Amino acid sequence: MSVTTGLTALLLLAFALPAILKVIERPPVGVLVLAALAPFDGLLAIAPFPAALNGWKEALVVLIVGSSLRIRFLILAEQSKPTSFQPPAWALPIGGLAALALASAVIQPGVGALLGLKVGFFYLLVPLALFWVPFNARERDRLVTVLMSVGVIVALVAIVQQIVGAEFLVSLGYEYNESIRFASGILRSISTFNQPFAFAFFLMMVMLVGIPVALDDRRRLRNQLFLFVVPLLAMAMVTAVVRAAVLGLAVGAIWLALRRYSVIAHAVVPLVVIALLLPVGVSVAVLSSTSLSERSGLWSDAVLEQAVKPWGEGLGTTGAVAELQEEADAAASRFPSNLISKRFQADNYYIKTLVELGPVGLWLLLWGVALTFGYARSTSDRVVGPDSGLATGIAASILAAITAATVSSFWEIFPSDLFFWMLLGVVSSIATESSSTHLHSPREAAASKPTAASY
Repeated sequence: MSVTTGLTALLLLAFALPAILKVIERPPVGVLVLAALAPFDGLLAIAPFPAALNGWKEALVVLIVGSSLRIRFLILAEQSKPTSFQPPAWALPIGGLAALALASAVIQPGVGALLGLKVGFFYLLVPLALFWVPFNARERDRLVTVLMSVGVIVALVAIVQQIVGAEFLVSLGYEYNESIRFASGILRSISTFNQPFAFAFFLMMVMLVGIPVALDDRRRLRNQLFLFVVPLLAMAMVTAVVRAAVLGLAVGAIWLALRRYSVIAHAVVPLVVIALLLPVGVSVAVLSSTSLSERSGLWSDAVLEQAVKPWGEGLGTTGAVAELQEEADAAASRFPSNLISKRFQADNYYIKTLVELGPVGLWLLLWGVALTFGYARSTSDRVVGPDSGLATGIAASILAAITAATVSSFWEIFPSDLFFWMLLGVVSSIATESSSTHLHSPREAAASKPTAASY
């Protein structure tokens, strides 16, 4: 390690230390930090920071989970009568899927399987931590503020990227065919992310979560400003040319409009105006069906091939994980140029799961994601006030993710996977508070009784 790198690491640690101490005291604060910083993780590709800093998010999640577990044990030790553990309904199939993936990794050990476990299931630790120590009402409101604010920032960066062009991005350190991509000759915006897919899915989630919250309280300045910039967010998302995000946003918005926000239907006119303002190449690329036709043939072949393999080919044998494994094998080979790519890119998370974990894994996944949507929807029915709009927005974002996964590897893309599971943890905190079964840190418990009024 060079002297400069060492000094940089020490300075970063000095700045991070107060936040670390705060997270140890109140783990949900760490989730807020994670939500605020995750959309900017792609900037590490061009930032002059030590390579070890790339693991900041994993380290923060471990700190959050460890702190939550410590507080959970302290609370249980102070209770004369143990509280019953009631996990949400989706925990059973998702837990079963994780167990199946772990068994697959044990049977077929290797770097690819370990990467598959990490990519597919690591961020499940976030809702687990929030189940132990939930968000309070103020923290949930702050999370919405963070998402709205960061959404506007990354949207503005994307618009600027369209103005400065690809050559300027190359001068910053981005690479062609990695971060810099084109569709019908149009630069696909990446904003502060490493690829256009993550950027588009993030804005999809921000709009679907933020709009119901803003519509429920239009007198608040924050919400008024957010509703004003929604067209900007939509335009920025489209410049990424990610059809899965457009499809997910459309399905989520239609569900919200049918649910109780009929005013969303009036957004059709401004969206048409936005479409007319976009370059022709962007519209052609977004609406093109050529790619979908090509992939549907691969999906049919995969379904027929895996129908007789109940446990699949093994975890980590397809998608981005297989690509990383292939690159590692090529680097270790004496003749990397002779290697022929055998990885299967489904661009459909359900087909990917079918190939890797077989029909059993696919059934568990479908069961699990269906229950996540039902969990958020039923929670929104039970609560009132700002939490009702937040739970409804999260349900819409979950529905959008389920839809987007049919034409993308949604849960394999960071930070899309992180925010999906994080928002489920938020729903859990809403459900916990609405049923008056709160968990407090020892300091909070000493200051007030565990009632809804304490929030």
